[in-house]
Amino acid sequence: MTGKRFLHFLTHRGIPISCFAQRLGCHLSSIRKLQSCEQVPRHYVNMLIREFSAYLTGRDLDQLKGA
Repeated sequence: MTGKRFLHFLTHRGIPISCFAQRLGCHLSSIRKLQSCEQVPRHYVNMLIREFSAYLTGRDLDQLKGA
C-alpha cells in the first residue's frame, strides 16, 4: 500500500492523522511524510490494526493485511 493510499484510508475511516500520530508517539510531520512513500512500513499498518481495530470493519482488516 502506498503512503498516499494509506493516508487516504485513514481519513476515509474517520481516523484523524493527528490522532494516529499521537497513538504512535511520533510527530505529525513524520506521518505526513508517508505520503511520498512507495510502500508504507509494515509497523505502521500493524499499529493501525492494533490501535484502531474497533473502528475497522472486517473488510478493512483484510485490505490492510493484504497490503
